[in-house]
Amino acid sequence: MNGGGADPAVTQLLQRTFALLDNDGNRFLTLRELNKFMLALQLQPGTPEEFASFCNEIGADADIGLTVDDFTTACK
Repeated sequence: MNGGGADPAVTQLLQRTFALLDNDGNRFLTLRELNKFMLALQLQPGTPEEFASFCNEIGADADIGLTVDDFTTACK
């Protein structure tokens, strides 16, 4: 961290990761797209209920998906 702010290199890496995961290019990550990331990290994929709960916690719409800002904030 830099003076309380986010490390720009980490933010850029997360933004690039988001772009790679956004298979349809609509600028939102759906549960399906996010689960590919989870599997790549050898983590248990999320359920629709978990995704909805997570989206609710961060103020995202589970029906639309995560924005790049939602994703980078959640990953930090």
